[in-house]
Amino acid sequence: MRSDKHSQKVTKRGVVTDKKEKKGKAPIGPLMIGFFLFVVVGSSVLQIVQMAGMGGRIAQQMENQQPRAEPQPRPRKKKPTPAADP
Repeated sequence: MRSDKHSQKVTKRGVVTDKKEKKGKAPIGPLMIGFFLFVVVGSSVLQIVQMAGMGGRIAQQMENQQPRAEPQPRPRKKKPTPAADP
């Protein structure tokens, strides 16, 4: 009967039994990890190649660079003076 089945569980309150065995399965598959590595490593390789190609141009720009002039302060707007009532 149902009551016999549930009455046995009354004394086991608070004790949790794990019915399902947890497997060591990764949340993402090896294909997804491979894609992630491809994107990360590929983008870093492309960035290194790009920086190596621009290295000469950057050095030339640094030689021709002139110091910045200090910015001039903006002129302040004059507030209108209130007209005196006679």
